[in-house]
Amino acid sequence: AAVKNILNDKTLDIDPVVYVAGHSLGGANAQLTATYMASENPHMKIYSVGFGSPEVGNRSFKDWANALGNLSAWRFVHKNDIVPRLKIPNGEHA
Repeated sequence: AAVKNILNDKTLDIDPVVYVAGHSLGGANAQLTATYMASENPHMKIYSVGFGSPEVGNRSFKDWANALGNLSAWRFVHKNDIVPRLKIPNGEHA
């Protein structure tokens, strides 16, 4: 709550930028968290960086996340890592 209060404090002369990063399951959590933060805080620029993370979401999630103009998401995978290539039923990567 303290960080949210600082980021939303209009008396501070800051342009809030938030980076959320993680590896494997943490990378998937980072993408979910960053997407939620971007939807709830349209005045903030939110970046998500995932390393070796599985895909998250379905088509609706992908469309919703891609429509958020204040969200940038990167996902880095190694060609021999199986986790990023696991498929979930009806899943699509956002």
